[in-house]
Amino acid sequence: MNTKLHLIKKILLFICMLFVGYTAFSQNQYTPCNIVMNIYGNPTTQIAFNWFTGTGVTGGTVKIMLNGNVVNTVNTTYNYTQYSGYTVNKAVVTGLTPNTTYSFQVGGV
Repeated sequence: MNTKLHLIKKILLFICMLFVGYTAFSQNQYTPCNIVMNIYGNPTTQIAFNWFTGTGVTGGTVKIMLNGNVVNTVNTTYNYTQYSGYTVNKAVVTGLTPNTTYSFQVGGV
């Protein structure tokens, strides 16, 4: 009985993992997921971003917004497309003004 329960738990976990993986890339290959903002260099003037997009995406951008208006766009500095069904995107935003609240939007192009 314990073995059956353990097997059922494994099957349910596998189904959940498939569902999460499918929904992450089923909508649009350009839709970003697993977005991470990193401190990079001087945190008062620059910040780095990492995110995944679907396969075939060869570039990405970070839009920097101030009060809802796009003030700059930065292209990705790194794209690795040969990785297990998705593209890794990385970009560094520089020239930020200290003590200013920005909004950011990432995506594939």
